[in-house]
Amino acid sequence: MTRYLTDWYAATDLAEAQRLAKIDGCKQISTMPDVSVLHCTGSWALWSDGHITTSIGLPESVRGARHLSDDAVNLISSCCGSDSGRPDVGWALLIRVARLAEQTLLAQGGARGVYASLRVSRLSLELTDGTKDTIYEITEGYPEGYGYELVRELPATIADDVGAPERWLEQEAAFRASREGES
Repeated sequence: MTRYLTDWYAATDLAEAQRLAKIDGCKQISTMPDVSVLHCTGSWALWSDGHITTSIGLPESVRGARHLSDDAVNLISSCCGSDSGRPDVGWALLIRVARLAEQTLLAQGGARGVYASLRVSRLSLELTDGTKDTIYEITEGYPEGYGYELVRELPATIADDVGAPERWLEQEAAFRASREGES
């Protein structure tokens, strides 16, 4: 199959790509031959060359493709739906997620009315090749949408605001130890 990309849409048919290009004002349709859709949701599609595009414009015949774990789909969907763009850890890592083994809240900012407060979590991942990896999730809401970042290391500004992960882990361990002493 051939993939046609306009500025905002993806298609597998040149005539459909040309129609969509008129909608988004695209001057140059890019073409990639010999690719297939590996996974498709209502908003994005993963292609065999590792690209993730919108699923808008794709035919029903590829919309049933499902080759990723539920946890991989949730992480990718959170990134695609956010205002943060491509995750710092890269799509390749997220595609390989077999399971989110653990999610540990490291810090949460103060209440911000109807908008989600800053949250920083450590994600322990099991990958499809059997290896494990750890990344950090940084989320917060604001009037225009939400930020959702996946990073290998916390930026200094975040670490300063919420505390270094090691300090939070020590506090978490102390809390768990105190809870065990109560029982």
